[in-house]
Amino acid sequence: MKNTEDSEMRKNAGVLALTFLLLCLSSAGFSGVVSVQNIAFAVPGTWYYIADGGVSRFEMSSTGTANIQSYGVLDPTIYDYAVDNVVLTISACPLVPPDRSSGGRAMADFEDGGILTFTGDLRERNGTEILYSGTILQAELAALSGSTFALEETTASSSQVSGTVGLVGMGGLSSGITASNGDLFVIGDMAMKLQFLTIGVTSFQNSLMSQAPSVHITGTIPEPASVLLLAFGGIGMIFRKR
Repeated sequence: MKNTEDSEMRKNAGVLALTFLLLCLSSAGFSGVVSVQNIAFAVPGTWYYIADGGVSRFEMSSTGTANIQSYGVLDPTIYDYAVDNVVLTISACPLVPPDRSSGGRAMADFEDGGILTFTGDLRERNGTEILYSGTILQAELAALSGSTFALEETTASSSQVSGTVGLVGMGGLSSGITASNGDLFVIGDMAMKLQFLTIGVTSFQNSLMSQAPSVHITGTIPEPASVLLLAFGGIGMIFRKR
């Protein structure tokens, strides 16, 4: 119970700190700070595991759309921003042998280190004006413990293969995105949950395609000092452009 209360207190403190930063940064040409807490991708069926006799690996390359939810939105089902023309890629994460599948349940471990790249056109969910176009996020896949992450079928014959892996920011939101309306979009520590509907899957012996992939990224509120550094970096970019 105490851990839950401490976590809630830290979250509230982060929201208050960002509110204070909003007041401080408005005079520097920023309309506000948008801290991202959820990114949900809608992408069509795609291959996610390649078994080619060489280096068997997890990887993705897909197009579609995405929805973004900022902190301050209380309803977890409501998203206040959308991204059109999404291109989502994750570079190869080799399978760590052996394939652990057993009893008809698919299970395997993969090396971290793959690079996620997410590009598209950002807008308000109920608007049409493009606020930003380009790289929304670039990050390295990082295991939550050790150097591998698992993809496992929920239960034998469930056809639901899922896994969670951390993300270390390399660009885009993790470095701060300045939108055309002056808002600074940022994200803190990240984790990505993957879920793949794969009818008939029993192992990782063959390449696998998901009929309904689910990719979801969650983010924390960045430390106030980090936001200030990102903001001043953005101001520097503005002056250099001028």
